[in-house]
Amino acid sequence: CDWSSDVCSSDLCGSPMADSVAPANWYHARVPQFDIELIHLRMPWWRLARTRSEYRADLAAILAQNVDRRLVVCGDFNHDPFHGLAAEVPQASWPGLDGFVVERPAGEWSFINKQGTGTSRIDHVMHTKSVVVRDVRYEWTYDGVLLAGPHVPSTTSAAEQPISDHAPLLFDIHLN
Repeated sequence: CDWSSDVCSSDLCGSPMADSVAPANWYHARVPQFDIELIHLRMPWWRLARTRSEYRADLAAILAQNVDRRLVVCGDFNHDPFHGLAAEVPQASWPGLDGFVVERPAGEWSFINKQGTGTSRIDHVMHTKSVVVRDVRYEWTYDGVLLAGPHVPSTTSAAEQPISDHAPLLFDIHLN
């Protein structure tokens, strides 16, 4: 694909609120030959629940203006929209946002703490209803390389160290 980065497309030109304490990452790309837009983000984790709620509300407000577009948003949401839902529920909604669905990834975790004692499912993909996303999954290894895992003591070689504490999120996009 010939991907073109969109520096600013007015309504999707930047991250919701961010500050120097908890910077957000936001990358918006258009793939014109498929008439689809992709946003990769990392939601900050603020200590105050009120601040986290404000960010999520800002994100919902930005995305709500774009439900008529073919849009896929993926990355570190620092939130599990499936928490408390039955394991067989395949999709969830984003709080305060109609017109988007979040797909349930296969795999036990997307984030693991340094000690390997705590995990969570905070990396997700959501999309407008005009896009079909399938086979969503977390991958911890690839071709013998440890992509994600806990911090390994320094007595191990660099090849045995995980690349990240977040597992890559893989998914297939099917266009209608």
